[in-house]
Amino acid sequence: MNDRPRFDEQRSAAIRSALLDVVEQSPRRDRRRQVRIAVAAVLAALGLGLGGTAVAFAVTGVSLFGDGGVTAAPPTTSAPATAPSTPPATDAAPAPAAHPLVVTGDPIAPHDILTQPAVTPAWSVQLPGAGDMCEHPTVIDVADGYALVEVGPTQPPEDSHYDCDLDASRFSLTLVDTSTGAQVWSRDWSWDFTYGDHTAASLLGTSGRVLVWDALGGPGPKEVLDLATGTTVASIDVPEHLALTTLYPVPGDSGDVAVLAQGRDAQGQPTTSWSVMRADPADLANPRWSVPFEAEQAGMAQITNTSSILQVTHWVNGQSSALDVYDVDSGALMVGATTDRSYSYYDGFTIRASDQIDYKKARTIAGIDDAGNEVWSRSLDSGYSVAPILQIARQPGSSPQLVSEVLLIGPGTQLELVDGVTGESRWIADGAACGAGPGIDGTAVSTYGFGLTADGVVMRSSDKGAVCGFDHGTGAVVDVSQRPSTDFGVSGELAQYRLDGAFGTGGLYSEKGQDAPPSPMPQSGTGTAYDATTGAALWSVPAFYDERWVLAGGYLVGFSQGRVFGIG
Repeated sequence: MNDRPRFDEQRSAAIRSALLDVVEQSPRRDRRRQVRIAVAAVLAALGLGLGGTAVAFAVTGVSLFGDGGVTAAPPTTSAPATAPSTPPATDAAPAPAAHPLVVTGDPIAPHDILTQPAVTPAWSVQLPGAGDMCEHPTVIDVADGYALVEVGPTQPPEDSHYDCDLDASRFSLTLVDTSTGAQVWSRDWSWDFTYGDHTAASLLGTSGRVLVWDALGGPGPKEVLDLATGTTVASIDVPEHLALTTLYPVPGDSGDVAVLAQGRDAQGQPTTSWSVMRADPADLANPRWSVPFEAEQAGMAQITNTSSILQVTHWVNGQSSALDVYDVDSGALMVGATTDRSYSYYDGFTIRASDQIDYKKARTIAGIDDAGNEVWSRSLDSGYSVAPILQIARQPGSSPQLVSEVLLIGPGTQLELVDGVTGESRWIADGAACGAGPGIDGTAVSTYGFGLTADGVVMRSSDKGAVCGFDHGTGAVVDVSQRPSTDFGVSGELAQYRLDGAFGTGGLYSEKGQDAPPSPMPQSGTGTAYDATTGAALWSVPAFYDERWVLAGGYLVGFSQGRVFGIG
């Protein structure tokens, strides 16, 4: 960790020029890794203080910004054999050999299923405490073929009269090799039932550790776990004079957290004394750095890329919110008490919107590198709005989909495709056919629903289907009228997976629930894969009333009756 800020505004122009020279001839579809290597080389040449280790990583081709690798021994626990046509009562034996868990932070791409799978699940794992509507399972992507399945904490469904089992609060984590169905480890906890419990797990960057924490300070577990084994590395002790409202993992391999803390008085009541800090979660009493400030209320944004930009919003004396921006490495204040800007995190860059006109428009849009330097900018008196171009691959930790490019909207319905790292303008097109932004969005063209397809089309989807499309290389209009919408179901690169008559489509709606699920559980639905380009149905399998599908570690899995299972 550096003891000084990483950013230097005076060198932004030099960085931008050097980056453009390095990446000009790089392939556009797959150059994020080359660009990051170029960034490190440029910053090292300019003396921006990445350090000898980062430069060595750049030379060897390893990801630069804290994406260190953690390798664990291959999983040794597999599920017992059996495989009926319904989610089975006992576990199906995985066929292929388990593969090593390697945590790098690399994007996780989907493994599409394009041919008819078997009706029988490829594998099935019973989840501790699952099966009750009070204990909804979620997925945390870890690496290709690996996912943490989180069940709970126990909470009654909203808008429902379903009689949940509320004798205790329950929470569990299970690490599953989703390519084989091997259960690596499983942990579960229980405590006196508490309404509004927010216990949740999150990956501590690429450190190979997992944070288990309740943001509201409830009685649930507060621990750091070893990702490879599930064992407790440390308990989290909160200093008595502080109320910790937020703990967010710091990007990279440090295992640190960014912390927002509110002071307490002698009677334990909250005060207007706050602090933002960076600390090892196992030693919160001795932060690596800490900066105090006064506020009535405060909030902090999670850094979802490898940026050093840490945003803290605060309110004082009933005034409008103000934003402070800190260097997460050193705690140095980059920008203080600004009221006209915001930052959005993407893949290898951060967008700064400043001189804001309203919720979605700003007169200046700039691309900021991971060290906090401005690399490129655009200004327009009438204001730009920004539409991110989502890619299918996701970062580990269940972060949002990758975004390497953005569309700048304005003036009017003009769309400009911009490389987020270099600021290079790819093309300009008219986006009138893409539809205006609804409600409070209110932009000339909607800022939601744009994505890059596997065949190189920048396409916008809505709940009514594909709306508009442009060739990724030229900006020429592409007919996407037959393509399925990406707004529903599970999006792969080559296929869209949807359930009809199951979870959310006639069966259980969501974690809000409806009535108690029937017993025995009927196969009332159908799961179908559609070609992402033509919309043609590729295959179908029966689905249960409570069944839902997700991508976990890049593999398509289903949930039903307290089990997670492989489709096909």
